[in-house]
Amino acid sequence: MKTQSKTGLILGAALAAILLLGGPRPVSGQADLSVTASIDADCRSHPATFTVPDGKTAAEFKSHGLEPGAACHGTGTPPENKGFAIRDAKGRQLYTWSQYQTQPPYEKGGPLGSLTLAPGDYTLSVAGGAGAKIELSYRLK
Repeated sequence: MKTQSKTGLILGAALAAILLLGGPRPVSGQADLSVTASIDADCRSHPATFTVPDGKTAAEFKSHGLEPGAACHGTGTPPENKGFAIRDAKGRQLYTWSQYQTQPPYEKGGPLGSLTLAPGDYTLSVAGGAGAKIELSYRLK
């Protein structure tokens, strides 16, 4: 086999592998981090804490679905209010997303995708009854 044919075969195989694997993926050295807060079946809140290290900023926040649960004081009915909040180490609310019944959502400190957090400790909490859960992802820059 000629060298030119071998090179063509190698390039063709490489191109086929790229196409089969979904194409090239950006290599930025930045991985998405995630944090999840929930409320258990007994209506106990399980907030999640996360830390933005010194010299970094948390940005590019994305919600991966707020899952409302069932009202804690009822017969499995939907909760009246659902939402989530991010607080700093002193308990100050930095970001809130909330929705009461079928009214339009309320957002303060956002939009979420524009939120940036300086180095420090933070807490994510969720509202929405038994079984509620929120997962957020973000990047450190």
